[in-house]
Amino acid sequence: MEREFGKSESAFNFAVAYLKQIDETLRICKISQLNKNVGRWLDALHVLHTELSLKTTDPEDTEIFEKFKEINNLINKDQSDTSVLTKLMELDMKLRKLIQKKGMALPSKDDPRWAVTKR
Repeated sequence: MEREFGKSESAFNFAVAYLKQIDETLRICKISQLNKNVGRWLDALHVLHTELSLKTTDPEDTEIFEKFKEINNLINKDQSDTSVLTKLMELDMKLRKLIQKKGMALPSKDDPRWAVTKR
């Protein structure tokens, strides 16, 4: 029997495409970090935060916006590249940990799909 979809539902699951977008943004972050490209890395982190916003809470968003503000202040004060790069790396790591915390990177060990490998 064919399933009926409500007006707010879709027959298509956007999850794979959505995760591919996040993966591409993470790749840009990594390349920008390797090249020490502050502007591109900062832009990619903004995009990553926007992509994660579907899963983040208001307090998490506020904390992340504060980190962006802190980085922009360092850039505007013409601080050393080292301090800006360190802050970018800290934010990058925070967002990556948030991806894991929200269950978007690796499945939980409690996930039934892991049952086969548990001994």
